[in-house]
Amino acid sequence: MVYKFQLRRNVKSLLIPLLALALTLGSIAIIVFHHVLLGIVVLAVVGYFSYFLMKYFVNTLKSHIRTTDEGLVCATATGTESSLGWDDLTHAGWYTTDHGYRELFVYAEADDRLLTIPPQYNGMEALEQEIASRSGIRLLSLAGEDIDGLADALRAHIVPESELIDEDAEVPGDNEEHD
Repeated sequence: MVYKFQLRRNVKSLLIPLLALALTLGSIAIIVFHHVLLGIVVLAVVGYFSYFLMKYFVNTLKSHIRTTDEGLVCATATGTESSLGWDDLTHAGWYTTDHGYRELFVYAEADDRLLTIPPQYNGMEALEQEIASRSGIRLLSLAGEDIDGLADALRAHIVPESELIDEDAEVPGDNEEHD
């Protein structure tokens, strides 16, 4: 099954082509009202950046999650594809922030690969059910303070607190002077 990106669920994505258009119009205004040569240079630079902005926007519109008998394939906004096999999945579920943002995630512990699926795709509940049934794992419900906290919440769930390494702790012998 294919779960496609829905623009109506993320209208902010329209800011990307609007930004490209505004930059282009601004550089044309420089040509007309200020200095032709400077405007042409600015238009060339803006055209370069606008091309990549539009490419990102088009890839966002084309992005999707595809499920097959073998696994899950995610076509991203950067134009790449990431895939995980059903047998490779060790953890999956929902991550919710304190501000109400919610995203689906899948994780393969052996490869240390984490894929997050934002709520802008159609059929998220069906995708959730398909992941649970095909992978055979129980879906988790994790929470954190912000969007970037998923990795920490998942790490806390996977690794017992007694085994976590405190990176700020002093290592014995670090304060010794060496000859």
